[in-house]
Parts: sequence; C-alpha cells; structure tokens
Amino acid sequence: MRQNNIDHLPNPLNVTGDSIHLAYVAMNSQENLRTAINAVIFNRQVPSLHRLHIWVILGNFEIIRDAQLQDLLSWYKVANPYTCIQIHVLKKGDDLLGMVRVFTEKTKFKSTHYSGKFAIAKLFVPYLLPAYVDRVIVCDVDLLFMKDIVHLWTTPEIAYIKERPIREHRNQLIGVTCQQNAEAIRIICPTTKDLQRCHPTRYCNTGLIVFRNVHHIRTNDGVFGLSWQQFLVQETSKLVEMHPGTFFTVADQDIINFLLASYDDQLFSYIPCIWNCNSNINHAKLLHNGCTNQTCATLHAIKPANTMKISLQEGSFLRFFWAAYASIHINLLRSNNANVKC
Repeated sequence: MRQNNIDHLPNPLNVTGDSIHLAYVAMNSQENLRTAINAVIFNRQVPSLHRLHIWVILGNFEIIRDAQLQDLLSWYKVANPYTCIQIHVLKKGDDLLGMVRVFTEKTKFKSTHYSGKFAIAKLFVPYLLPAYVDRVIVCDVDLLFMKDIVHLWTTPEIAYIKERPIREHRNQLIGVTCQQNAEAIRIICPTTKDLQRCHPTRYCNTGLIVFRNVHHIRTNDGVFGLSWQQFLVQETSKLVEMHPGTFFTVADQDIINFLLASYDDQLFSYIPCIWNCNSNINHAKLLHNGCTNQTCATLHAIKPANTMKISLQEGSFLRFFWAAYASIHINLLRSNNANVKC
C-alpha cells in the first residue's frame, strides 16, 4: 500500500482524541449524502463533549452540483472554537477506486452489487484519512441517524483500543452490527465442505462499520501479521476459490461476513443492532431483524438508485423520515449548532 499522502497535513484546530469521526464514500450520491448529513447534524445534542468531524470522499474532479449540499459544506468547512462540527471534503475518490481495482485484480473478486466498486471502496477508507484520526465510523449514504451519534461513539463495543501484542490475535479492530438469526443465515450463506462462507449464528449488514484503530490497521503487520490491504487480499482470495466464477451480490458484505466466519471476536466487536436497522419490510421478515422490539437508532434504506423514490415495501415510516431530513433548511442546522462551545 502506498504511503497515505495526507499524513503530512497538520492536525487542524479542535481535532482531539475526544472527537467523533464519521466518513462517507459519496461519489455521485450528492443528494443522498446531503440528507444523511442533515440527519446526523439535526440529531446532535448541544452543547457536546465531543466534536464531530465528517469526512466526505468525492471523486477527484467531482463538481458539487447540489446547491443545498454546497451550502452545507461551506458552512461547516471551517474549524473554530465556537462550532462542534466540521466537514472535510476529500476529493480522493479516484484514488480509493484505484485501491479497489488493485484488490479485484489480485483476488478476482466480482460483484453484481448495484453500487459497483463503491461498495467495496469503504473497506479502504482508513488509508485516505490523516494519521491523527484514531477511529472512524464509515456509513452508507442511505443510512439515516435517528439518535445522536455520540451514543454510538461512546458504546464500549467501538471504544478506542490501544495496540496490543500481535501474538494475542484478539485486536477486534472492526465494529459491526449483526441482526439476523441462524435460519436466515442458512438461506443466505450455505456452508461448503471445507469452509463456512458466513458465521453460523451471526450475519452483518455493512451499511455501518467502525474501524476502531486506524493506525494499527494501516501498519504493515497490524492485522495478523499483515497490512489490512494484504489481509483483505489473502482472505478474499480464499472466498473466491470457494466459489469460482461467482458474482457476489452484496460486495463488501460478502467479504466481511466471510471474515466473521473465520475470525469472529478475534477481529470483530459487535455493535448493538439498533445502529443498523433494516428498513425493508419483506427483507426483514425473511432475515428476522433482531431489533424488532427495540427503538432504532438508525434507518437503513437497503435500496439502490434514488432513495427518494423508495418503493411501497420499504414502509411509509422511512419515506416520511427521508423526506423530512432531505427538506431541512441549512438555517435550522445553523441555529442548532452555531456558536455553541463543545
């Protein structure tokens, strides 16, 4: 993996160990990105003990055409002592896709996921972030926060972990949410004679994942003696060998669940499932959402294309919230968050 080319940047004002870091891979998804950020900011409780830094990854030459998104990015782009939120735009999406291209060439991994390479790209987000970012939440742009993100950031399951000896092999570097039951897993991921494609009792949706120690992940021997990139290539090659010629349908989700089967809590910590609630009613009936009787902290659309045109099976509750967050005016966010010290 080439050296992170933004590590030389100075630590900007207010980026401390208590800061929350949230990242989106958002190439060509500007309207959905704006809605997702609106939801995060609207649900922030101020004053807060934790500053929020949102990292938006766009194409290297992508032009921001959504006027409301432009207003949002402009208002929150400057860090100062009187704001608890800052948005950083990284126009390095093409660099990210370059990493994906190298990965797919080495592993022969193919996917029919509707977002194509973008789904796999979020697995490489740690390589784009500056060295001072210790941990980061990476979300799909079709996931809406319904509660203050600080409640997720401070859960023990994703709290920052210091480096442990490699020999312990229990670093739990990645936080994931698992919702489905064993019966559903047998349908989604049948086992093979040699290896399990999925964990026998857990199946995770990767619309929200947490890299708990970004520095450790990026070192040359940080993941079982390998770099994260090398580890992904090694393990994904095993998955492809198990299913030669297969076009995997959920891309990064296929990879993460395969890793889950092999490494379980040696590599993963398990975030409460309320932080990735599946909105698709039919899908939820099949896969048994384990959060049915709990209040969801997020709503995940699980739907391709324009999320504003969600089909009836997605449920009116999601359409209502999506339309509400999409229509929030920048002035409302400003009044909620401006001139409030953290």
